[in-house]
Amino acid sequence: MPQLERFIHFVNTVDSMDYQINSIDYPNNYQTLFGLYRKMDIKDVYEYFKNPNNSGFERLTSSYMESIVIKNGNGTTTNLNEISKMHHNRINKNIEKFKKIQNEKKEFLFKNTKYIVDLE
Repeated sequence: MPQLERFIHFVNTVDSMDYQINSIDYPNNYQTLFGLYRKMDIKDVYEYFKNPNNSGFERLTSSYMESIVIKNGNGTTTNLNEISKMHHNRINKNIEKFKKIQNEKKEFLFKNTKYIVDLE
């Protein structure tokens, strides 16, 4: 599949949420294009699909993440690896919160629907 088709497929999949949550490796989301694309320049996302093996859901290499420069809102820059580390911390905190809720057998309401937390 050509680069443009892979790029469009990724964008459509993400935009329409047409993917299985179970197929997304949430604990490692901080290392995937799927987990980081929102912080990236669109041209960098497109360039990623030059490699015919890239789907956007595989783990990114450290060297790749180091090479992608991200402009911060305050005019400074960082790289995707630093963004990934911050995202990793958020994921770990969320997993711990869910484990706590699960251990306490908590229920919560979202849009008038009751959920019982079960991570398994």
